[in-house]
Amino acid sequence: MEKVFEGKKVSKGIGEGRVYVFRRNEELIRRRVISDTGLETKRFSDAAEKTKNDLLLVSEEAKKSFGNTGADIFSSHLLILQDPLFLDPVREMIKKEKVNCEFAIVSVVDRMIEMFSAMKDEYMKARYSDIKDVAERVILNLSGEEKYELNEDGPFIVVSDTAVPGDLMRLKDMGLAAIVTRKGSVYSHTSILARTMGIPAVTGINFQDDIDGSFAIVDGNLGSFIVAPDESTKEQYGKEKDDLRSEEEKLLSLRDLPNITLDGKEIGIFSNVNSLSDVSNAVNSDAGGIGLFRSEFLYLEKSDYPSEEELFINYRKAAELMGTKPVIIRTLDIGADKNTSYFGLSDEDNPALGLRGIRFSLRHPETLRTQLRAIYRASNFGNIHILYPMISSDFEIEEIKRLESSVKKELRDAGSPFSDDVKRGFMIETPAAAIMSDVFAADADFFSIGTNDLTQYMMACDRNNDSVALWGDQKNPAVLRAIENVVHSAKKNNVKVAICGEAAEDMSLTKGFIEMGVDSLSVSPSMVLLLRQYIRGLTLS
Repeated sequence: MEKVFEGKKVSKGIGEGRVYVFRRNEELIRRRVISDTGLETKRFSDAAEKTKNDLLLVSEEAKKSFGNTGADIFSSHLLILQDPLFLDPVREMIKKEKVNCEFAIVSVVDRMIEMFSAMKDEYMKARYSDIKDVAERVILNLSGEEKYELNEDGPFIVVSDTAVPGDLMRLKDMGLAAIVTRKGSVYSHTSILARTMGIPAVTGINFQDDIDGSFAIVDGNLGSFIVAPDESTKEQYGKEKDDLRSEEEKLLSLRDLPNITLDGKEIGIFSNVNSLSDVSNAVNSDAGGIGLFRSEFLYLEKSDYPSEEELFINYRKAAELMGTKPVIIRTLDIGADKNTSYFGLSDEDNPALGLRGIRFSLRHPETLRTQLRAIYRASNFGNIHILYPMISSDFEIEEIKRLESSVKKELRDAGSPFSDDVKRGFMIETPAAAIMSDVFAADADFFSIGTNDLTQYMMACDRNNDSVALWGDQKNPAVLRAIENVVHSAKKNNVKVAICGEAAEDMSLTKGFIEMGVDSLSVSPSMVLLLRQYIRGLTLS
């Protein structure tokens, strides 16, 4: 009898096959008292080293198959394996509490992810899944057990509590048709890799083990998992698969074509990114540039401030990947629900209205100076621009200009080359910035309108509070009027305007934005060709 489970969409597409339910061995991680702590510590070190070697091999395979996107995912896992924040507490717990290393690993990881799991930002929640992925790999190597034992030919739908990127790489040639998990995030590296590989995936499915061996369908477009589908459902999905294949071919044919309406109006389509793997996705999707590089994720994934050299390497790689296309790097936008212990932020009654964005950076100018030095140095390797978040006052702009001049002088004095064409942009996220945009335009080369925060502040609605979601509508006339006012002010001052919030992906607003005179829309890489297709079918008149 047909059963339908509803979950979250992770990776688009439709997959069909026999269900393989993977059951993890919980006995491995139960607490056991050990007598030889030296031997147990060596077990951990050996397993960590084996895991590192495994990841190096998988990373090479991923690079050959999927380019830098796949390799970058495993590179981040390798960094975790070298991080004393992960390694040292495990060794210390084994020594002090005389416990087995499997239990110590799980205990330490649970503490590490506490910080991330408390955050409301979905991308940050996904980062703790990377730590869990690495821990699971180490535990697997401690046990010496094979994870998946598929005794028949595929196609298979692997159903599990969680999945890690290595699982996808290992199963891709064994007939993997789709992935279904109880837990996970659309922003996890497993999800990113599934999308890169074109494997349909859904998460948040509360399945039962008795479905093992059943024929099933995964609908990654709707987030559905259909077990034992009836004949009419099979027929319906057979047709949908044919339609999807045709649609994908049609979208790929749009690569290298302009984003131009039927009556000749052109608009840029850029990508929002959080990491170098996202930059690779933007390249693959033929984005016109990086409209928003959220640099705070280079900070939030670490246990201490990244060095200038670390930032420089990331920015330089992003610039080189994009070639001559613009890469707009937003300076550190920390605060509200994006926080980590080493920032030393105090608890605030209303953090969304507190020390966040440019306010934090100006309170800690050395942090901003380090970031500016890295950005300017990287500008010598591509078309890099700077974007400042949460601007609300002219004194902030004056301080920004002073710091920029000081950093440029430092670099010149040190003989460090940088481009003289690094443009300066301001995020328009506060009502103050929207109202004062005609004044702020005098010091800006471009504006980027963050519609998520602009809506939150315009409508006095916490963007993370579902109970007031009715009021926090980005289509509210007040929000749209504020956007129009910003565009009008920008045009009078020869300043470019981009939309980089969720509203940029809402195609019911696209026509209106083009008619207002918005110069570009910045969206997730997966939306670039879809949005191009929509724009090329529009007639403004």
